Amino acid sequence: MSEQHEPSDYSLQSAYRAAYLLAGFVRQTLTSSEMDELDDWVSASPANQRVFEDITSETSRQASLQRLDNYRTEEALIHIKEKLGISARPPVRRLTYWMAAASVLLALGVGYYLYVHNRKLTDTNDRTMAALPADIAPGSSQAVLTLDNGTQITLSGQSMDTVLQGGIHLQNQNGALAYQAASHNSPDTGFHTLTVPRKGEYQLILPDGTKVWLNAGSSIRYPVAFNGPTRNVTLVGEAYFEVAKNPKQPFIASTATSQTRVTGTHFNLSAYSDDSLGSTTLLEGSVIISSAEGAAPLKPGQQSQVDKHGHITVRSDADTSAIVAWKNGLFTFHKAPLSVVLAQISRWYDVQLVSKETIDPAHTFTGEIARTKPISQILELIHQTGIASFTIDKTTITVNPWKP
Repeated sequence: MSEQHEPSDYSLQSAYRAAYLLAGFVRQTLTSSEMDELDDWVSASPANQRVFEDITSETSRQASLQRLDNYRTEEALIHIKEKLGISARPPVRRLTYWMAAASVLLALGVGYYLYVHNRKLTDTNDRTMAALPADIAPGSSQAVLTLDNGTQITLSGQSMDTVLQGGIHLQNQNGALAYQAASHNSPDTGFHTLTVPRKGEYQLILPDGTKVWLNAGSSIRYPVAFNGPTRNVTLVGEAYFEVAKNPKQPFIASTATSQTRVTGTHFNLSAYSDDSLGSTTLLEGSVIISSAEGAAPLKPGQQSQVDKHGHITVRSDADTSAIVAWKNGLFTFHKAPLSVVLAQISRWYDVQLVSKETIDPAHTFTGEIARTKPISQILELIHQTGIASFTIDKTTITVNPWKP
């Protein structure tokens, strides 16, 4: 007879303990010692504090209670425990503990999220995220460079080191394309375009030293030498910029609906053609956003959103760590609408999404996972929060109503 193993204290058990404490806080059933334990857990990290704030907000609490009414708790608990490789019938003395933790898990995905977050998904043999037979690999460093004369050069793993007309040094290595001008007065040798396909990413170092990270499905057009009064580039898609400081020569990043003007700063610019809003998120320095409808300055931590008509809205509560997580190799979502989550997945894995029903805009997802993981792992993470279920058929992902 095979032996049933309980989860280790470090991973699953600690996650469920946190879920139990959170459930008790929501229900106001914690003892004084458990309240102290919860306080210690919340203070242990900013991530824990964020989860606590999400769960204990009045909106989340009411939504949780409503969702619990729709769950067949015991049946769903057995399903989840089977997924985690745990005995489906725990000892009677632990039933209350498991059910209390499971209630938070089912309503908010907290226990499962904490478990995955703490493990960082580094165990390739993890039964929790067993890969589906029709799994899809993540994206990688790949791009196409188009020269001024129309010549296209495919960039991926190969190295390149060449000198262009005018003495401009061009080097490609380890997923990064770098320009280095021969002098500050390099001759005008036209424009280049770097295009990153879906399921790709790439880094670019412009002639002035500005660093650009390009996300999947993006392209940037730029001059080979910045000789004019301003440094102008044009972006489609999403990119993170670390602009080299030069107050005498402002840097201007243009999209179809707006311009971002800086002298030296760090910001994320998103302008996908299929998104209803373009956005600029400032991390450091200052920028001015302009469009056909007006202009607005940004301070660090703020985000501008520009619609198709050029109307600008400024938010002061931008989650900068989540917005730029893609640059650091992560999917990080904080109460993100499911439609936003699925759009990012679609671009990075180059898949088509088909929904069996309209996606409820009230469905949000909080979680984090490495972008190096196959698609099944992030879909499983979303599924365990009770938002939706998924099926994979080649490069088509079908979004189905949730079921245990």
